[in-house]
Amino acid sequence: MSIKLTSPQRKIVEQIRHLHHQGKPLNISAVRESHPHLLLEVYRIKPFWGWKQALQAAGVDYSEIKVKLPLYVACRICGRKLKLIEHHLRQSHGMSLMEYKTVYRGAESSSPAFNANVRRTRRMIIPLIIPHWEPDWTPEYVLDRLNELYRSGISLNSSYMHTVEPATHLHAVKFFRKWDMALQAVGVDPKTVRKQAAPKNWTRQSVIKAVVSRYLRGGKVHRKAMSEYDATLTAAVPRLFKGYDEMLRACGLDPDKIRKTPRSKRLYRTEGDVINGICRRRLQDKLLHEGAVTHGPDRDLPLWNKARRLFGSWRAALHEAGFDFGKISPKTPRYKSAEELSPTFKRRHGLGQSLGVKWIRKGPAADGPLYDSGLTLFKNWATAVESAGVQDVEVKRYGSKYPTKEAVLAGIRRRHDKDLPLSCNCLYKGQHADRALVAKALQFFTHWKTAVEQAGVDYATLMKRRRRYASGDAVIAEIRRRHAAGLPVTSRKICKGQYRDSALYDTARKEFGSWQKAIEAAKLD
Repeated sequence: MSIKLTSPQRKIVEQIRHLHHQGKPLNISAVRESHPHLLLEVYRIKPFWGWKQALQAAGVDYSEIKVKLPLYVACRICGRKLKLIEHHLRQSHGMSLMEYKTVYRGAESSSPAFNANVRRTRRMIIPLIIPHWEPDWTPEYVLDRLNELYRSGISLNSSYMHTVEPATHLHAVKFFRKWDMALQAVGVDPKTVRKQAAPKNWTRQSVIKAVVSRYLRGGKVHRKAMSEYDATLTAAVPRLFKGYDEMLRACGLDPDKIRKTPRSKRLYRTEGDVINGICRRRLQDKLLHEGAVTHGPDRDLPLWNKARRLFGSWRAALHEAGFDFGKISPKTPRYKSAEELSPTFKRRHGLGQSLGVKWIRKGPAADGPLYDSGLTLFKNWATAVESAGVQDVEVKRYGSKYPTKEAVLAGIRRRHDKDLPLSCNCLYKGQHADRALVAKALQFFTHWKTAVEQAGVDYATLMKRRRRYASGDAVIAEIRRRHAAGLPVTSRKICKGQYRDSALYDTARKEFGSWQKAIEAAKLD
C-alpha cells in the first residue's frame, strides 16, 4: 500500500535515492557529518517521520545501506579532532567535560566509532524487543527507535521501558533530559502511556482482610514480603496501627512465628540486669571504660544503650554498680610543652616503633594525643620529630622537594633535559612518576600548562610528541625488541600500564588490521 508523500517528503526521497546511487553511506552518524541539513529536514516534518521511514519511502533497505562511522570528534573550542575529548579538555583548556557540555549543549565527548566499539564489547544480557539497526546511539536514532516501538504496539511506559530496554531509556533521558520530552518529540502523548495507579484508601478492616487473605493462600506476610507485595499497605500500617506486630495480632497471627528473622532475646531489661552485666564484665577482666564497651573486640552495645536509657549516662550506671568512673576511665596523656614530647619520641624510637604519621595515628601503637599535641606546638609533624633530636629518623614531607616556584620550574626543566615524560598522566603513575612536582605546580601556578610554559617548554609541542612508527616493518622491529627485552607484548599491557605505547598499538592496527595479526607477523618464538 503506497502512502502519499508531501512535497517536502518527495524532495527528501529524491536526495536519498541520489545519495544511494552514488554509494554514499546512509547511516545516521555519517549523514550527520556529511549532510546535516538533510537530516534536519527529515526530523522537522510533522507528524513524526524519522530517518528509517524516509529510507523505506525511498525504497532503500536499511540492511543494504553503506555504513560509515566517523573516527574522530572535533573539539568545539579549538577544532582539534580526537577519539576521546575529555583528556584534551583538561590538559589544553583547563575545563572538565561537564563544564564543556554546559557551554556547548549537545556536544559529543567521543567518536561514533569508539561508541560503537564499546557497545559491541558490552553486550547487554537482557534481550532487546527490537534488534538494533544503527551501530551508534544518537538523538535521531533514539527517536526512530521510540517511534518503531510505538508503531509495534509496545508500551512506552517509563518504568516498563527501564526494565525491558534500559539502554533506550538511558539514552532518551540523556539526550532529551526527560522521558516525557522524548515521547513528545515523537508525537506521543505521555498521558496515554503513563500508568497511574489509583491511590488506595486503606482502613483497618481492609488491611486486616488483605493480610489474612494472603496468609490463607499460603503467602508470606512478614514485613519485607508485604512491602514487596504491596508497598502502599505497609506504608499505611503505622497510620492505622501502633506497629506492624499489633497489625499481625489484630489479624489473629503470632508476630514471633510470622517474623522472618526472630527477634533476639533481650539481655538487659531492667536496671538490675544492667548492673549485673557491668559486674560480669569486671569478673571477666574486661575493660569498663566507655570506649571499650562501644568499640573493640569486647564491645557490648546493648549494655551501653540500655544503661544510658535507664540511668541517663554510662557514668551514672557505673556509679550505681559501685565503681568509680574516674579510676576506670583511662587517663589521656597530656603534652603541654615541647619538652614533654621529646621523651616520648625517644622512647618510641628506642622500642623500634615508627614515628611516621600513619603509624602514630592508626598503627598498632597509635597515640592520638601525641600527634595532636605535635601539630599544635609545631607547624607540622616533621618539625616536631626533628625538634626531639631523634637520630637517623626521616619523616617525609609531601611536596618538600619543591618548596618554591623556582624549584618547581627547575624540576620541570630537569625532566625536559633528561627527555623524561612531562604529561600529567605520566607524572601521576608509572616508572617516572613525580606527584610532588604536579602538586606543587598546581599550588603555585593553578594549571600544569602554565607551569610548563613558564619553565620555557613549549606545551603544544610537548603534548604532540609521541613515538611514531612509519611502516609495518618498524612496528615488527619494535615488537621483537620488546619481546627480546622481556617486556610484555599483550594488547592490554600495550594500551594501559607501565609499558604502554599507544602509538605502537594504533600503527599496528592501521598496518595489520589488528594487534593479534601484528604479533603473528612478528613471528615471535
